[in-house]
Amino acid sequence: MPLTIGDVEGSNFDALTRTAEQLGTDAGTMQQHQNTGRQAVSQLDAGWEGQASRAAIGNAGRTLAQQQQLTDAVGRVQSVLSEGGAQLSAARNGILQGVEQLGQQGWQVAPEGTVSVRPGSRLEQLSQISPVTAIEVQRLAAANSVEMKKQLANFESQDHQLAQRLREAIKDLPTDKFEGEDPNAPGGNNTDSPVPGPDQKPGDPGYRVPHAPGDPADYPSEPGWKSDAQPAINPPGYPPMPPGPQRDQNWKDYLSGKNADGTQRPYGQPPAAYPLPEAVQDKGLKIVGAAQNQQGTRYVWGGGSKDGTTQSGLHDGGGLADQRHDYEHRGFDCSGLTEYSIYQATGYDPDHFSGTQYQNMLASGNGTEVFTGTNLDTSNLQPGDIIYYDGSSGIPGGQHVAIYLGSGVTVETNTSGTPVHSQPVTTSMSGGNIRVVRPQ
Repeated sequence: MPLTIGDVEGSNFDALTRTAEQLGTDAGTMQQHQNTGRQAVSQLDAGWEGQASRAAIGNAGRTLAQQQQLTDAVGRVQSVLSEGGAQLSAARNGILQGVEQLGQQGWQVAPEGTVSVRPGSRLEQLSQISPVTAIEVQRLAAANSVEMKKQLANFESQDHQLAQRLREAIKDLPTDKFEGEDPNAPGGNNTDSPVPGPDQKPGDPGYRVPHAPGDPADYPSEPGWKSDAQPAINPPGYPPMPPGPQRDQNWKDYLSGKNADGTQRPYGQPPAAYPLPEAVQDKGLKIVGAAQNQQGTRYVWGGGSKDGTTQSGLHDGGGLADQRHDYEHRGFDCSGLTEYSIYQATGYDPDHFSGTQYQNMLASGNGTEVFTGTNLDTSNLQPGDIIYYDGSSGIPGGQHVAIYLGSGVTVETNTSGTPVHSQPVTTSMSGGNIRVVRPQ
């Protein structure tokens, strides 16, 4: 859901500033402890020899190295919060000052940024003088609306970028492993493990796309949604085929609505199965499989990254995300799901916010635009195409994003608390274009 004026007004960047200041103090204290620890190890090394000495010094050195990692991460987080908080605070002030100035001029600003004449204002009286002045007032209202929505979209983009930078700041910290699981064990069948082997990574032919455990949805699906499709190596009813072009083609036929017996599924009806991403070679099919693997995972506003679900969602100033407690949950939002699916299938990270993602896909050469228009024509779309919606955001692709599955169906997530699912494709959205990018 798009950011509103109320969301911006309710943002509290004093808390970010205070947190950054405290982290700066903490990082300094931690560094002092590190220096003291190193001096102690040096003294130990100088006064103790033998096998036990080497073991003790080695353990102490590893502990100090881990502590230094944490100290460095705290410093990075402090820097990100300090800089990002200042940028968001400036953007917030610009939006609120703009709303105030428009009000003084006789305009009113709706929560989503639409500007119109305030009833009873001097501006309304002027617009009634003649048709010419009425047209000019309408033109000014439209121009002001575009500018206000652009500022809101930029604010949201900066907010998402701050969240991404925070994730990057702590990505090198060691994480806990599940007891009893070796994700890199040769021949392992654990599809929840990050990779099947130490040398494989997203985009490699043999890479096994992981599940990304998040919280389950706690609000029901809407009519027409499906979140229980089954993963499969070959499409249901089709002859078993080894990995390769024929298996991929069979999946494309199946997802396009062609059943094994030659009958056709109704357009817009989600299929019963989807390809395991490691079972297919086509990038688009891998993207579909990676996304469908996350069925049932909760929508969390601001959630998701190239590596999976994130904890936790963002506040939206009392909107639906706050009402449904997204900030307490782990999951994906619409662009978090596409970022994850594209990266896991291709090895390219397009970033999070949908407007930024759309621009990055084209600018990097990792995507080609195959459709632009106000009413989506799906006749030439392929599984794995990424559908970006401008909506009322004022930013190309800034409102919403979904993954085309085939036969008038998308896989996506779009409402706080509800599951990742497949559904009939949305072919129009008021306020802007629909843009389709084909990953390369």
